[in-house]
Amino acid sequence: MKSNIPQHSNLEYLYPLRVFATILVMLTHVVSNPYMFNKDFFLLMNAFSRVAVPIFMMITGVLFLSRSEFNIKMRVSRIVISLFVWTFLYVFMHKYIWFPLHLSGNVYGLRKLVVDIFFHESNIALHFWYLYALAGIYLVMPFLQMISKNSSQKQLLYGLILWMIFTVGWHTLDTFREFDFYIPSKMLVSVPIFAGFTGYLFLGHYLQIYKPILHHKKELWGGLLGYVMISFVMFWRIRMQTSGHPSYTSFGNTTIYLLLQAIAFFYFIRGLNVVISSNTKSHAVFKKLSSLSFVAFLVHAMVITVNHNLLIKFALYKDIGMNGQRMILWISVISFSYLISYIINKLPKPIATLLGAS
Repeated sequence: MKSNIPQHSNLEYLYPLRVFATILVMLTHVVSNPYMFNKDFFLLMNAFSRVAVPIFMMITGVLFLSRSEFNIKMRVSRIVISLFVWTFLYVFMHKYIWFPLHLSGNVYGLRKLVVDIFFHESNIALHFWYLYALAGIYLVMPFLQMISKNSSQKQLLYGLILWMIFTVGWHTLDTFREFDFYIPSKMLVSVPIFAGFTGYLFLGHYLQIYKPILHHKKELWGGLLGYVMISFVMFWRIRMQTSGHPSYTSFGNTTIYLLLQAIAFFYFIRGLNVVISSNTKSHAVFKKLSSLSFVAFLVHAMVITVNHNLLIKFALYKDIGMNGQRMILWISVISFSYLISYIINKLPKPIATLLGAS
């Protein structure tokens, strides 16, 4: 996918922001295996990594909500084509390579695999849920642009406050359901538009347009401190659960923990980008990696499956503890995913485009 980031603009911090968010998605999937949830290390890494999805949504808001034009056909078609092509690649790998080599569990008929994965009922490519969400956001983007264009700062802030109360507030309260005090089964008040992930789009737009850039050292160190503190709060929240089995709802994308973590991480990377941009080579590296991030995201689950089984389960790193194994796996997944993305970008243009390359 094209970066869509104007050259020599105050949006160039989106290059490293997109790269780090992609890397954190990979960390989430490396350390989220259920049988590891009794390990504090994996819970902590999970807490640090969960900010990725909100950041992706904020990037989308920064890029598009301040514009007056949006090519729905082009952008949705790219998402749909990538989804179809990579879905069939994952199904093919699962049925004809991973399962015969004992790299995956039970295999079903090809028709069931295809139907299940398109309706998000298969565990082959769970990360594709984000493509469905992004396609839906793209379909309504012109309406969201009209709202942002015709709303004052106070009106946007009012919408964000409603989102924080009725979406973020409710989902945060819902994470405490396991405790003894009574929590209603559902929220009866429904606030359209400022709901779900769209709140993060407006949040990214609001921070970019209406919140002036602070001195980069304040953004860098203040954002880093906030990000680390909130991550440890999330870790503590998981540890205090009474059920003994950590629940993903505590890491929900629309809880107060993720909201605060996303804001802190946003400022942290924006401050860090000043340091990155001061070096021409490092800036060029992040710009290139940003252009490779979409395909790296698409392929990384495949890389995790192969690396986990071939590098850890069968041969290497047996003398290293589980924590070390997972960190080595994470680094190898980052490296191979971006390498594969780089190779795909070098393929003939029609093939590369089908595979999601820019």
